[in-house]
Amino acid sequence: MSRRHTILPQQSRETEIDDNDLISDEAEITLGTDPLDSDTDDDGFTDDIDALPLDSTENMDTDGDNIGDNADTDDDGDGVSDIDDAF
Repeated sequence: MSRRHTILPQQSRETEIDDNDLISDEAEITLGTDPLDSDTDDDGFTDDIDALPLDSTENMDTDGDNIGDNADTDDDGDGVSDIDDAF
């Protein structure tokens, strides 16, 4: 009795995701994150939702300036320091 095996095409590296964080392994290598660890910086936020996945002290960047909200003195990027900002 012979068995038939379905041979699936090998998944390309572009779409391969080994750590289930929704970021392809190739993109993780480019970004510098670990394709085998869904939370590269171990801050409790998976790489796909962590704005700064290589900085364990940051996970949000509200104004998109690549400075995490914890260190940013103007989180919303309106030109007004957080200390002086009513919002």
